[in-house]
Amino acid sequence: MSLQTWRDVAVVVLAFEGFLMALVVGAAVYFAIRGVFWLKIRIRALSRPARSRLAQVETAMERVSEAAVAPFLWMGANWARVCAVWRGVAQKDGRNANE
Repeated sequence: MSLQTWRDVAVVVLAFEGFLMALVVGAAVYFAIRGVFWLKIRIRALSRPARSRLAQVETAMERVSEAAVAPFLWMGANWARVCAVWRGVAQKDGRNANE
């Protein structure tokens, strides 16, 4: 056998190896895409109940946070009311008593 024959055999083997590698990569990509679509369908089915649970948790947290902050808001509003009344009482002849 001559050198040209081995060259032709090497080119055919290289082409075959390249085809097999492309086939393996193509199959991996194909099954990865199918897996992503399968997962997307399953995640949607699982996320509906989770979304409703998260909405319930959000409502409960808003209720609790409003209850926790309400006394401070009430105290701040009443303090502002007391300060406004004090300024009104402290005025003398339309002028401030501090002047």
